[in-house]
Amino acid sequence: MEDLKSGNMKITELDLEKLGFKKIVVGPEESGDPQGFYFYEYPLSEDNENLVLVSEDSDEIQDDSWIVQLFDTHDYTFTNREDLREFIQMMKKFNKVC
Repeated sequence: MEDLKSGNMKITELDLEKLGFKKIVVGPEESGDPQGFYFYEYPLSEDNENLVLVSEDSDEIQDDSWIVQLFDTHDYTFTNREDLREFIQMMKKFNKVC
C-alpha cells in the first residue's frame, strides 16, 4: 500500500492504462533486442502530433514505477500519478477552449 502522507504516488502501468495511454510494442526485429520492449503514449492534441506524453521503455522500469515525459523534452517529467492526471485534465480543458 502506498504512503499517501509522504506523497508516494508513483505511476504504475495500471495507472497509465486507466488514464488512457496507448501501449506501443516495439518488437525484436525493430528494436534489435531479442526480447523487444514497449512504452506508452498519450496524444494531447489532434492538431499537433508532437504534443504527446511518452513513458519510459518497459525494459527500464523498476518496481512498476514509470516515468512520463512530454515528448522530446525533459522540461515536463512526471513521477507522481496525481500530477500526471491533473496535467492531462488541464490540457484537455485547454484544447477544448482553443
